[in-house]
Amino acid sequence: MEVLLNYFVLDLPEALLLLTIGYAVFNIPLLREWKRLVLCGALYALWGDLLTAIGTDYELKLLLFFSFGFLMFLCLGHSYKAIAMIVVSATWMMLSEMMIGVIIDHSGISAGVFAGNTLLRYSLSYTYFLTLAALSVALYMIKFDIRRLWPRTANNRYLLLLILTGGLAFLSIVFVNVSTFMSKVLLEDWLPSTSEMWKYQLAALVLTSITLVFFVLYVRATVTRVEAETEAPYSKQLIDLTTAVRAIKHDALSHFTVILGFLKMKEYKRIESFVLNLVDETKELIDITEGIRNKTIAAMLYGKVTNFAKCGVDFHVKVAPNSPQLESWKDIDISKLLGNLLDNAYAATLKMEEDDRYIRMEWGIRNGCEYLSIENSGPTIPDEVMPKLFDLGYTTRESGDGGVGLAVVKGLVTKYKGEIDVISRHGVTRFTILIPMATKGSQEVIEEHTA
Repeated sequence: MEVLLNYFVLDLPEALLLLTIGYAVFNIPLLREWKRLVLCGALYALWGDLLTAIGTDYELKLLLFFSFGFLMFLCLGHSYKAIAMIVVSATWMMLSEMMIGVIIDHSGISAGVFAGNTLLRYSLSYTYFLTLAALSVALYMIKFDIRRLWPRTANNRYLLLLILTGGLAFLSIVFVNVSTFMSKVLLEDWLPSTSEMWKYQLAALVLTSITLVFFVLYVRATVTRVEAETEAPYSKQLIDLTTAVRAIKHDALSHFTVILGFLKMKEYKRIESFVLNLVDETKELIDITEGIRNKTIAAMLYGKVTNFAKCGVDFHVKVAPNSPQLESWKDIDISKLLGNLLDNAYAATLKMEEDDRYIRMEWGIRNGCEYLSIENSGPTIPDEVMPKLFDLGYTTRESGDGGVGLAVVKGLVTKYKGEIDVISRHGVTRFTILIPMATKGSQEVIEEHTA
């Protein structure tokens, strides 16, 4: 009878509270599946009683108990969340027991007093339950969700795991190596015996191995991301140009069809007006690349202007006749520079109303330096963001994508001994690049800094 009473009064509430902590970590409503939660809690408590009945050692009991709790979270349908749920609930359970134990020790009360008095034992147990419940209540009150802290990109997730496992591995190695010194400072009861030291050495070895695995995964993810995003502007340039050619071909066919129709109708005045409009549109397209000597740049701008026009972005290019046009740069570097800057400007303009979307590109000479200025409408960049704008991996996009383009731009400008400046005020952002005038025909650059 006493065993049954303890199960319903002590063990079942503890199991339910531990499961509730796991739910609170992800801000999952309890009422949505309370029946399944109670059933899993009942099985969880029964498993703990079974481990106690067969006399399982305390360390092994904890391992088996929390392993079963992990299975319960899986049964509740929380596959990828289960690890975080059981880690938090297990950690808080052990911390709660430790805090209550420390309070009892400092109060001078003997643990035997609680064992010999049912009322005191129940009071102590429910004090422990209140400590468990406090975390759940606090998490639900602030609407905490651990997923908000989880990095959004693969390489950042690997970096977080690398830091966590690396830190634990370092602490375990330090603990094992300075245990002799610590025994002279701390109480011997707080330290493991020499015969049990192999467990901590094994833990250090396992954590170090896991850290190496995460390090390899992080390096691979970072290299893959950098390669993909640094090659994107050049690849995108070809895609944009192909799209532009297809659009011109399609439009030309439509225009010829209209002209043919007017000829059959003998509407010569309308043909004249239509052709004049086509000439004006063609002139605007030609003006975009007027003065551009580099075929790579011209091809890129042809592709960009077509895509920009589809979304109502007013795009203008002004090139000074004496501008060197980055003649000392490699074509791939020019493609990366302009591709990243124009794509960022385009993405920013799309956040504005269609009538307010514009991009201005200006190229010339200023104070003995070649300058390239790209100005666009869009959200103002906050002052506190400016110092991090060119950091590799930093992005303001909600998706977490990006964070490489501007770092590549900064690296290229530094590579060619240039400077870059950003001004963002009142919905207008301007990137200005200054490059020293190169000796004609020179291809020398500084290779010591790349993105």
